[in-house]
Amino acid sequence: MPKVTLTSREVLKQAIGCCQAGQFDKSAALCRAVLNVNPDYFGANFLLGIVQGRLDQWQEALASYEKALAVRPDSVQALVNVGTVLRRLNRLQPALASYEKALAIEPNHVGALNGLASTALDVCDWTRTPKIAAQIVQYLTVKGPVVFPFSLLVYCDDPRLQLEASKNYVAT
Repeated sequence: MPKVTLTSREVLKQAIGCCQAGQFDKSAALCRAVLNVNPDYFGANFLLGIVQGRLDQWQEALASYEKALAVRPDSVQALVNVGTVLRRLNRLQPALASYEKALAIEPNHVGALNGLASTALDVCDWTRTPKIAAQIVQYLTVKGPVVFPFSLLVYCDDPRLQLEASKNYVAT
């Protein structure tokens, strides 16, 4: 019987399916199999970071996202995920920098804006507040979740906008 070999892309699709099914260890093993053949594969490094985060392996997740960013330094979602991991590791200043870098690429990215707003509050960085407030208010009328409703309370005191943002957030 001939040996069937799967491409890295096919193995990564299996890894995604395992991740979606909550089979994180199997997903990680499949990602590592891809990375053994192609260590610079963005998708495998990125997914491995997601899986490691789900397994509370924050240092490993950070390393995986950094490898992904070495291949695609302009990946907004990888930058946001790095910010999230850094926040979990209580490395708040680097987390702020990662969120800001993501927003410089995609100014209305929901995850980056939320991460920046929440982390700035964590460190009581009031110098960023006027700029963050302006960004949040600018996107409040967009359909879809722009900011987490509780983060909004600190940045906007208009009850109409708070209600609209909450409705948009819940609707998605």
